[in-house]
Amino acid sequence: MKRSKTNTRIAVSFMLSLLAVCGAAQPAYSSFAAETITAAAETEAFTIDLQSVETSGSTNAYITVTFGNESSDLRRIADAGVKVNGSKLNYNSSYSYISYANSGDCIVSGNTIQFYTSSLSEGENTVTFTNPDGGEDVSVRLSMSKTGDYWSGYNYTVEVLGETDKPSDEDPDSDFAIELDSIGTSESSTAFVEATFKNDSADVKRIAAAGVKVNGKTLNYNSSAYEIGYANVGDCVVSGQTISFYTSSLSEGENTVTFTNPDGGEDITVKLSKSGSYPDYEVKVIEETTYTAPTITFEKGDGAVRLNWTEVENAESYAVAAFVNGSWTKLAEGKTNTYVIKGLTAGKQYKVAVIAKVNGKWSTDVSNAIIVTPNAAAANYPKITNVEVKGSAFRLTWDAAEGTEKYCIAYFSAGKWKLLGQLDAESTSFTKTNVPAGTYKVVVGAKVGGKWDISKLDQRAVNVTIK
Repeated sequence: MKRSKTNTRIAVSFMLSLLAVCGAAQPAYSSFAAETITAAAETEAFTIDLQSVETSGSTNAYITVTFGNESSDLRRIADAGVKVNGSKLNYNSSYSYISYANSGDCIVSGNTIQFYTSSLSEGENTVTFTNPDGGEDVSVRLSMSKTGDYWSGYNYTVEVLGETDKPSDEDPDSDFAIELDSIGTSESSTAFVEATFKNDSADVKRIAAAGVKVNGKTLNYNSSAYEIGYANVGDCVVSGQTISFYTSSLSEGENTVTFTNPDGGEDITVKLSKSGSYPDYEVKVIEETTYTAPTITFEKGDGAVRLNWTEVENAESYAVAAFVNGSWTKLAEGKTNTYVIKGLTAGKQYKVAVIAKVNGKWSTDVSNAIIVTPNAAAANYPKITNVEVKGSAFRLTWDAAEGTEKYCIAYFSAGKWKLLGQLDAESTSFTKTNVPAGTYKVVVGAKVGGKWDISKLDQRAVNVTIK
């Protein structure tokens, strides 16, 4: 679920009936509009965008999970693994209708993944969709109950309980830190630069393999050589807890040397000055610099969010950016550590980050990016204002709902909502004749923005009694 939480339990079989009779459409993505950021952009990692879980079939025998991802990506997700309570369903790529597949299979149809409800156990279940690119998986909790028996068949009821708790952003297995002890020319010759670490030799080798960069250019890690004198200019080698490279790899004057964290954690960067000539090079540490991206929090508002973030040491200013159409886009610059993003669409999700300018240079570290969303849209549905009954006929009158494209009238019977009729947006009344005697629960639904509003049906419905 694209970081949208299921806050209430939804009776899926109850929702499905009205969706089926009224129809449903997915909302369009809305993005920021702003100038392109001058700092380097990152490529957005693939994320699973789970939007809804519903049942289908006369006995709710099938589960249909709708995604915001492309069909080709759903096939990758299904192939990577759909797991029910830890047991992987078989991805049957031969069919696009679940009724043609076997029990224990899952199939992809359009922007949905489908499987048999019988794959669930009675009670609470966890269904996990595996990210094919190694990113964050998405899990949803479902409750299943059934009536009937093996011979006469089962009738299923499924409720969405919500997403499972996500793992902490702080993975204890990825807390590896680079501990640089010293850096300078070798005692044996100024022709070589030696960087000594407090990390053990195995981790120093991992650092070298991850990348030692001099002024942005990565040195070649020569794992065959044990001393730099046996390697080539442009190489780096590891000996014990030391990484060595040729002093000639440095430029005259100021240089930046970066040691890459192999586990994706914080890199270490040092500035070195180089002067003189062989065999009398002089290399000095100008400063050791580390950058910690600010931690961002946000507060929801109507059509807006307020960002707040921690201060960055020696920051001269900050910039707020959003990920738009595959690249980072700058929204604003300022010297405070708070900013309000306005003009957002209710219920939509946006990826934003905050970067800082330190020592006259903008950081390009957007590892602090978070997903934000404004307040959900206020309920917008027609309210029935009058019910008239004459003999075997009744007439409903309601207040128009703003932005309505179409109305539908439905009644509740045998545990399901059934369609009575659909009307254009100008209509605010409906008459039904020749109605058998009895009491009926009736509701008016509205289609707004291409989507039927089926919220709070029980609260909105009225009883109509025909005598």
